[in-house]
Amino acid sequence: MARLKLDWTAVLSPAARHMVLVDLEATASGDQPAADEPLITDDNREIIEIGVVVIDLESDQEDPIASFSTVVRPLLNPTLTRFCLDYTGISQAEVNAGVSYLEASTALTNFVAQLDTLPGGWCWGSWGVSDLKLLEQNATRSGIANPLPADRYFDLKATFQAMRGERGGTGQTDALKRLGVVQRARAHRAPGDALNLAALCRVMRRYAIAQAAAAEHLGLEAAQAWMREDNPDLAGRRPAVMLQNDDQLAKVLELLQSLAIGGPAMEQPPCNY
Repeated sequence: MARLKLDWTAVLSPAARHMVLVDLEATASGDQPAADEPLITDDNREIIEIGVVVIDLESDQEDPIASFSTVVRPLLNPTLTRFCLDYTGISQAEVNAGVSYLEASTALTNFVAQLDTLPGGWCWGSWGVSDLKLLEQNATRSGIANPLPADRYFDLKATFQAMRGERGGTGQTDALKRLGVVQRARAHRAPGDALNLAALCRVMRRYAIAQAAAAEHLGLEAAQAWMREDNPDLAGRRPAVMLQNDDQLAKVLELLQSLAIGGPAMEQPPCNY
């Protein structure tokens, strides 16, 4: 299987101190839209909920330092399809009471402006580039600028797949399971997915640190395999799911050293992601 070429090790040294995790929910009609409902395509999807959390990569604090969320009232297709209602759990009453996209974008722009005062700067990411595309599409349709600039964007899904040598689509829920990360909130609601993504993001950094240490001595493909194999020295568990906190990361790195994969020269990089 061909390996992805993305430089996943960039997660070891992010360009900014703060990571802004974003999730969006949008109108949708599913693969088999009902005959009495509109067909919603990629060209006319509308954002109906925005969820944002901010984490400090240099802090031991697991909880976000700031957050933003809002429900947005769609205009092109104001009545949600049954698929959308079931998938997101967002009710028709909620979107009816929501703000317009222009109001939501203004509020998000003001929130983002406050981030510019954070020391060390910030970048933002989502699970797959579709969120970036959706933001740009909705902004263009409304004749305004995207509140979250593309030049600060970080695709966590692509990074995850490259790190593990995987191809094809990997859902955020599957990624959480593969790394043993417990969901912190309900999936398919934007604030909850953003919070779950923040937890996943921190574990991904520890994963990258451990795998980079193994790859230095085993080679990348062997290190990727080692991370996913049951290990008797970890009570039969995979290193991939033993990275929920810095203490677990330290144990995995110690194991690498004891197996002569590392050695005295292997230093543990600082991990606050």
